[in-house]
Amino acid sequence: MEISIVRAKIRDLISIQKVLHMAHKQNRRRGLFFPASVISRHTLYKRIQRDRYYVLQYHGMIIGTVALKLRKDRAEIGSLTVIPKYRRKGFGGKLLRFAEQKAASKGWNRVSLLTLKKHPTLPLYYRRHGYCRTNAFHSRKSKWILMQKKLN
Repeated sequence: MEISIVRAKIRDLISIQKVLHMAHKQNRRRGLFFPASVISRHTLYKRIQRDRYYVLQYHGMIIGTVALKLRKDRAEIGSLTVIPKYRRKGFGGKLLRFAEQKAASKGWNRVSLLTLKKHPTLPLYYRRHGYCRTNAFHSRKSKWILMQKKLN
Protein backbone atom coordinates (compact mmCIF):
# COMPACT_ATOMS: atom_id res chain seq x y z
CA MET A 1 0.00 0.00 0.00
CA GLU A 2 1.16 3.49 -0.78
CA ILE A 3 0.52 5.29 2.51
CA SER A 4 2.12 8.48 3.71
CA ILE A 5 1.36 10.92 6.49
CA VAL A 6 2.66 14.41 5.80
CA ARG A 7 2.24 17.91 7.17
CA ALA A 8 -0.76 19.59 5.57
CA LYS A 9 -0.17 22.42 3.18
CA ILE A 10 -2.51 25.30 2.43
CA ARG A 11 -3.10 23.82 -1.03
CA ASP A 12 -4.64 20.77 0.76
CA LEU A 13 -7.32 22.94 2.37
CA ILE A 14 -10.22 22.02 0.07
CA SER A 15 -9.39 18.30 0.20
CA ILE A 16 -9.16 18.42 4.01
CA GLN A 17 -12.49 20.21 4.26
CA LYS A 18 -14.13 17.58 2.03
CA VAL A 19 -12.66 14.76 4.11
CA LEU A 20 -13.89 16.33 7.35
CA HIS A 21 -17.38 16.97 6.00
CA MET A 22 -17.65 13.52 4.40
CA ALA A 23 -16.34 11.73 7.48
CA HIS A 24 -18.86 13.43 9.78
CA LYS A 25 -21.90 13.02 7.54
CA GLN A 26 -22.94 9.82 9.35
CA ASN A 27 -22.53 11.51 12.74
CA ARG A 28 -24.81 14.35 11.64
CA ARG A 29 -27.44 11.79 10.57
CA ARG A 30 -27.23 10.27 14.06
CA GLY A 31 -27.77 13.70 15.60
CA LEU A 32 -24.15 13.91 16.79
CA PHE A 33 -22.44 17.20 16.15
CA PHE A 34 -18.69 17.67 15.78
CA PRO A 35 -17.56 21.21 14.90
CA ALA A 36 -15.35 19.78 12.13
CA SER A 37 -18.48 18.61 10.32
CA VAL A 38 -19.27 22.17 9.28
CA ILE A 39 -15.84 23.80 9.39
CA SER A 40 -15.45 26.69 6.99
CA ARG A 41 -12.47 27.15 4.71
CA HIS A 42 -11.51 30.31 6.55
CA THR A 43 -11.47 28.55 9.96
CA LEU A 44 -9.63 25.56 8.52
CA TYR A 45 -7.07 27.87 6.93
CA LYS A 46 -6.34 29.44 10.34
CA ARG A 47 -6.09 26.02 12.00
CA ILE A 48 -3.68 24.68 9.39
CA GLN A 49 -1.46 27.68 10.08
CA ARG A 50 -1.81 27.49 13.88
CA ASP A 51 -1.77 23.75 14.61
CA ARG A 52 0.30 20.91 13.28
CA TYR A 53 -2.17 19.48 10.78
CA TYR A 54 -1.34 16.24 8.98
CA VAL A 55 -2.96 14.35 6.15
CA LEU A 56 -2.93 10.65 5.40
CA GLN A 57 -2.50 10.00 1.70
CA TYR A 58 -3.38 6.67 0.18
CA HIS A 59 -2.24 6.28 -3.43
CA GLY A 60 -1.88 10.06 -3.61
CA MET A 61 -5.40 10.84 -2.36
CA ILE A 62 -6.07 12.49 1.02
CA ILE A 63 -8.32 10.10 2.97
CA GLY A 64 -7.67 11.14 6.57
CA THR A 65 -6.53 13.94 8.84
CA VAL A 66 -5.19 14.56 12.31
CA ALA A 67 -4.22 17.75 14.11
CA LEU A 68 -1.74 18.09 16.93
CA LYS A 69 -2.19 21.11 19.16
CA LEU A 70 0.53 21.89 21.68
CA ARG A 71 -0.94 23.13 24.96
CA LYS A 72 0.86 24.33 28.09
CA ASP A 73 0.90 20.96 29.82
CA ARG A 74 0.12 18.43 27.11
CA ALA A 75 -0.37 17.79 23.43
CA GLU A 76 -3.96 17.58 22.20
CA ILE A 77 -5.08 15.46 19.27
CA GLY A 78 -7.94 16.76 17.15
CA SER A 79 -9.64 16.27 13.81
CA LEU A 80 -8.78 12.57 13.71
CA THR A 81 -10.79 11.58 10.68
CA VAL A 82 -10.87 8.94 7.97
CA ILE A 83 -13.44 8.97 5.20
CA PRO A 84 -16.00 6.15 5.56
CA LYS A 85 -14.86 4.11 2.56
CA TYR A 86 -11.45 3.58 4.22
CA ARG A 87 -12.55 2.91 7.80
CA ARG A 88 -11.83 -0.36 9.59
CA LYS A 89 -8.60 -0.78 7.63
CA GLY A 90 -6.21 0.55 10.28
CA PHE A 91 -5.82 4.08 8.88
CA GLY A 92 -7.27 5.78 11.98
CA GLY A 93 -4.87 3.86 14.20
CA LYS A 94 -1.96 4.89 11.98
CA LEU A 95 -2.96 8.55 12.29
CA LEU A 96 -3.39 8.25 16.06
CA ARG A 97 0.01 6.57 16.55
CA PHE A 98 1.62 9.13 14.24
CA ALA A 99 0.25 12.02 16.33
CA GLU A 100 1.35 10.31 19.56
CA GLN A 101 4.87 9.79 18.19
CA LYS A 102 5.05 13.44 17.08
CA ALA A 103 3.97 14.57 20.54
CA ALA A 104 6.55 12.31 22.20
CA SER A 105 9.30 13.60 19.86
CA LYS A 106 8.46 17.14 21.01
CA GLY A 107 8.99 16.09 24.63
CA TRP A 108 5.36 15.74 25.73
CA ASN A 109 4.65 12.87 28.10
CA ARG A 110 0.89 12.78 27.60
CA VAL A 111 -1.72 13.48 24.98
CA SER A 112 -5.39 14.25 25.27
CA LEU A 113 -8.42 14.42 23.03
CA LEU A 114 -12.08 15.32 23.26
CA THR A 115 -14.89 13.12 22.03
CA LEU A 116 -18.65 12.93 22.41
CA LYS A 117 -19.91 10.90 25.38
CA LYS A 118 -22.81 9.49 23.39
CA HIS A 119 -20.89 8.48 20.28
CA PRO A 120 -21.56 4.77 19.71
CA THR A 121 -17.94 3.81 18.94
CA LEU A 122 -15.37 6.53 19.62
CA PRO A 123 -14.98 6.36 23.43
CA LEU A 124 -14.43 2.59 23.20
CA TYR A 125 -12.10 3.02 20.20
CA TYR A 126 -9.90 5.42 22.18
CA ARG A 127 -9.94 3.17 25.28
CA ARG A 128 -8.68 0.30 23.11
CA HIS A 129 -5.81 2.57 22.07
CA GLY A 130 -4.83 3.26 25.69
CA TYR A 131 -6.81 6.42 26.47
CA CYS A 132 -8.56 6.91 29.81
CA ARG A 133 -11.40 9.25 30.58
CA THR A 134 -10.52 12.08 32.93
CA ASN A 135 -12.91 13.87 35.25
CA ALA A 136 -10.89 17.05 35.26
CA PHE A 137 -12.52 18.76 32.32
CA HIS A 138 -16.28 18.93 31.98
CA SER A 139 -19.32 18.61 34.19
CA ARG A 140 -21.73 15.69 33.99
CA LYS A 141 -24.02 17.83 31.86
CA SER A 142 -21.40 18.24 29.16
CA LYS A 143 -21.73 16.17 26.02
CA TRP A 144 -17.92 16.00 25.67
CA ILE A 145 -15.41 13.86 27.52
CA LEU A 146 -11.69 14.43 27.82
CA MET A 147 -9.52 11.36 27.37
CA GLN A 148 -5.78 11.16 28.03
CA LYS A 149 -2.92 8.79 27.43
CA LYS A 150 0.55 8.74 28.94
CA LEU A 151 3.34 8.41 26.42
CA ASN A 152 6.50 6.40 26.97
